[in-house]
Amino acid sequence: MFICKMCMKIKKSFLIYIITVFLLLVPLKSFAEGEKDALWRKNSYERKVNTVGQRILKTNEVQELITFRVPATTTKKSQVNANANEFYGVVTIERPLLRIIENDDELAAILSHEIVHIINRHGTKHKAKNILINTLIMPPCFVGDVAMACVGVQYPFFTHFGKFLTGELTDHTEQKYELDADITAVDLMVKAGYNPLYMESIYQKTMSDGTRLNFVRTHPKGSIRVANIHQKIVAEYPEFLEQKIEEDKKLEKNNEEKVQKNINQEDTLFVKNKVGKMTP
Repeated sequence: MFICKMCMKIKKSFLIYIITVFLLLVPLKSFAEGEKDALWRKNSYERKVNTVGQRILKTNEVQELITFRVPATTTKKSQVNANANEFYGVVTIERPLLRIIENDDELAAILSHEIVHIINRHGTKHKAKNILINTLIMPPCFVGDVAMACVGVQYPFFTHFGKFLTGELTDHTEQKYELDADITAVDLMVKAGYNPLYMESIYQKTMSDGTRLNFVRTHPKGSIRVANIHQKIVAEYPEFLEQKIEEDKKLEKNNEEKVQKNINQEDTLFVKNKVGKMTP
């Protein structure tokens, strides 16, 4: 009798275990398979970034070994930003930026830009130019300060000025690579089947002109970048602009029809109310 009761308890415990596992695995399975593809949920950032990134690499036949990373958590240092590590071939996109992105096309714009930095070796080229600028500017500045010291002026004016000048020049040269990454990213997006107009939209949401002069910035002003992207689309991919014009016309027409429908409904309701009040 005791053995039978033990068997019943074991069967009951086993049944509860099976039901619990089933209830846990079904949602996970649905999530893994992308049921209804709710891809912009917080927990699906990594999967979405990797899916869009690999599609860009594959369709553009990129030979570089590039991986995509989303930090596991948001920290105080997290910013609305993405970056490319050329040495390791890693594109990192921060979670605050992912919260602003609204669709695959905007994500493709950010990832394409960072991919171009890696495949065009922008980091290496920038470091090489930095070394060249320092080599050309700093030695004469050092000599100038030595000469000034000989006549009793101890303040290293030329050295400080040289450091300032090299810093601003290297920052300015970096702008060229940012603009190149924007323009080339448009080509990558189109070939991968994404709409390049969304590069304009995500830049408008995340970039500003600020107050600094364009010459002393590491990145060009947001308005300049958007204008360059738009010119690229107009010149090489005008079909996207034509498509947007048609979509805007349809949307405008639908809005007008909705407004007119609401007016008609209000007029009908007004007449009914008026007739109802006049009825004895």
